[in-house]
Amino acid sequence: MPSPPLTSIQLDQHTVSALNITLQPGDVKEEVTVLSDAPTIQTESSDVGTVVGDKQIHDLPLALNSTGQSFVRSPETFIFLVPGTVGQGTVGDHGSAGVFETKLSGGQNFGSEILLDGASVQRSDSGTAFDQTAPSVEALTEFKVTTATPTAQYGHTSGGVESFTTKSGNNGYHGSVFELFRNEVLDANSWTNNFFGDPKPRDRQNDFGGALGGPVRIPHLYNGKDKTFFFFSWEQYRNRRGLSNSVQTLPTAAERSGDF
Repeated sequence: MPSPPLTSIQLDQHTVSALNITLQPGDVKEEVTVLSDAPTIQTESSDVGTVVGDKQIHDLPLALNSTGQSFVRSPETFIFLVPGTVGQGTVGDHGSAGVFETKLSGGQNFGSEILLDGASVQRSDSGTAFDQTAPSVEALTEFKVTTATPTAQYGHTSGGVESFTTKSGNNGYHGSVFELFRNEVLDANSWTNNFFGDPKPRDRQNDFGGALGGPVRIPHLYNGKDKTFFFFSWEQYRNRRGLSNSVQTLPTAAERSGDF
């Protein structure tokens, strides 16, 4: 009779797992069946971290304006789900700093190590400001945030490590398209503009793109199933905004002469 398959094992990125297999002695006529459960406690490494999966990234709403610089969706939005992460304006001088200014496990601003597919994305001008050069959210799958005792291979951090992984193609064709739309017609006017009778300023934003992955196939020439895959992602952002009106009070002639 055929042997039952091994129990599936979940292996997250940058996580060391062990599969202990015990074989019983037998003769050539006996059949050995090996069963093993997925380990629940990682004993091979001392680091402490949390994996944010693909479902959380794509099903939960992503913060806009999270860098304090743009209105593009931030891949780092969900690092605040991890214990030991401090941010969203609590470490900066203004409340809109978001993930642009964060600390992991008591480290310094811009002191975290950020990896993309295992390679460091440290920059000399702004350290670990990942959102400035990050790929589209549609191109990323799960990521892990290590908050304590990372191994010696991570030497560019004063607090923690953020490790992102990009998607890749498989034997099925999968894709997505998206559009984030904003227009002043759908926005309410500000209290200040209403008070002075000013119209709403122009505010038109479009963040759109898509992704596609699958096997490489050339009709009648090549079938890349189980061998060759591709993945492509594209995103574009447009922002057309107007300036808000500003009302100021100037001193009268009497006030300028000292009569208040």
